[in-house]
Amino acid sequence: MSTYEARRGVEALKQFRLATADICDVTPLTPDDDFEVSSQVFPIALGAGSALLVHSDATGLRYDRTPSHIARVGLDHY
Repeated sequence: MSTYEARRGVEALKQFRLATADICDVTPLTPDDDFEVSSQVFPIALGAGSALLVHSDATGLRYDRTPSHIARVGLDHY
């Protein structure tokens, strides 16, 4: 089963930043009011655990994954 969300504007950017805070910092390349994101999440059961496959479409963004992000969460992400 997957979930789907589409959001727009300053509140959407705020929520997207909260959702990705442990993984990376997000900086929009457009005005905050013009920010748009849609995401579809697919939970996947694996033999050794579980994973999430996330498909997102968004206006231009810059993702910054810093050493502090890596130290905070030992998350594999591709």
